[in-house]
Amino acid sequence: MNRLSHLRISDLELFITAAHLKSLSKAASFHNLSQSAASTAILRVEAAFERPLCTHEKRCFRLTHEGSTLVPKAEEWLKKFRDSIAIDSPRPIRLATTHAIARVVVPALLSIESV
Repeated sequence: MNRLSHLRISDLELFITAAHLKSLSKAASFHNLSQSAASTAILRVEAAFERPLCTHEKRCFRLTHEGSTLVPKAEEWLKKFRDSIAIDSPRPIRLATTHAIARVVVPALLSIESV
């Protein structure tokens, strides 16, 4: 089985964010994750690539050589992925929400033609 088949896009995005911010806790906050969930996501990325990509010291996020090499490649993969699923024509969006939020918040976010 391909080890990358279980790699989550969100985990890879978190890894890239942590690399740029040089902080797992800041990256976790940016992605609305707990520190524990972010650490687990980084471990999944490392498991997918079968090598350590960063240090695992408390309050210190540093990339290994392999991690530094992976970041630009991962950014390129994600860009290609996003470009491949980009939609030229608008598609309907379905939202599940309460009635109050649907009446007040959603119209403020979207143009009336879209609602």
